[in-house]
Amino acid sequence: MPTTEAVLLIVLAGLVVLILGNIAFQVAAERKNPPIGVFIECDGVRLHYIERDNAAAPCVVRFTGMGP
Repeated sequence: MPTTEAVLLIVLAGLVVLILGNIAFQVAAERKNPPIGVFIECDGVRLHYIERDNAAAPCVVRFTGMGP
């Protein structure tokens, strides 16, 4: 096996290990810190919202993470 192929296989194996590790950390983080609030689907978009304080007070809506 030429050196170039060996290096590419090592890099590919490293990337696979990093991807699997990232998935494992994501699952562990989501189990440790479950989302607070409710998820709804609006026009095919999954939205998360939290209701707080007095329901009779004026409503304030804050959008985050909604890039162009």
